[in-house]
Amino acid sequence: MKHAVNHGMAFWNLALCTGDRYEQLLTTMANEMGDHADKFRGLAAEMVERHRAMFPELHGGRT
Repeated sequence: MKHAVNHGMAFWNLALCTGDRYEQLLTTMANEMGDHADKFRGLAAEMVERHRAMFPELHGGRT
């Protein structure tokens, strides 16, 4: 459960970042995942996409 919550917080924070900051944070997080970095990057991309679709007002979209 703790891993799920930690990942959720990480993905939320990633979703709020843009541009270079997004890439820097994603790279830092993925590097900490060791052998699972590629899997983490894929999951992060999916979760960030969902976040941006669900909360467009946080990304400059209109509600």
